[in-house]
Amino acid sequence: MAFIDDLAFELFTLVFAGVILLYMTLGVYYDYSKKGERNLEEHMLSGVGPLAVVGIVMILMGLYSEMTWPLSLGSAVPAAVEAKFQSYNILFYDPYMFAGIVIISYVISVKLKYKLQYVGILALFAGIFAIDYGYQGYLLNMTSEPLGMLLMYIAFGAVGILSFPVTLIVDTVPGSKEKIWKGWMILLVLFWIALLGAIVATAYIGLSAIPQHLLTAP
Repeated sequence: MAFIDDLAFELFTLVFAGVILLYMTLGVYYDYSKKGERNLEEHMLSGVGPLAVVGIVMILMGLYSEMTWPLSLGSAVPAAVEAKFQSYNILFYDPYMFAGIVIISYVISVKLKYKLQYVGILALFAGIFAIDYGYQGYLLNMTSEPLGMLLMYIAFGAVGILSFPVTLIVDTVPGSKEKIWKGWMILLVLFWIALLGAIVATAYIGLSAIPQHLLTAP
């Protein structure tokens, strides 16, 4: 099978997932704070369909790209450049697969009404790994947009880390008669800021990648 550079499309799947999560969590909080609705899982069920589709696509595309790379750039390219290019699949597709796994785990947990905090733990470690991948890629200057790439990885890493306390809130609030503790509220706001930052950074890199990546298709 010939290799086709799908990076721009894959970046947009991250944007789609981020937009759905942001819209869904803001909607759930609005219904909770304004209407006193405490059946949060019923509200989250509305968003798991699109998220499941995006998560499955991410895992399939990630598996394909992990197995297709590394590529050979030819003998005319310096060995150092070739080695850097060949490890790009590790830089992007390892965290990309982590994200797909977290999304599918979330979908399954919501559908089966499991506690979400266990998905939160998975997201926490995926977030830590994402930040480290982004930092190492930045040090090695592995992309044409090193700062944008680093910010994207940090933002998605922060989303993963903050997902753990957010899932604890979702698990706790339905059984409590009290309002969300102010400390939890701060974490929720930070989660939304990180998610919005991840969406913006990823959309910027994805839009910037379209012209170049269209040219690389066989």
